[in-house]
Amino acid sequence: MLEQGKINIRQLTVLVIAFTMGTSFLLGPSPLALEAKQNAWIAAIIGIVIDLVLIVMYVALGNLFP
Repeated sequence: MLEQGKINIRQLTVLVIAFTMGTSFLLGPSPLALEAKQNAWIAAIIGIVIDLVLIVMYVALGNLFP
């Protein structure tokens, strides 16, 4: 529940994961496949790793600034 407009860390984590992964799944594959051709799977794995790093960073910031 919202208390004075604040969300807890679990809600932040779910929002960040949903936004980051959803955006990368919707916007990433087609331009990625056009550029990387048969090596698109390597680029997709690199993109997922970068997304996971961003998620960890956002959650760490959420813990620092509740």
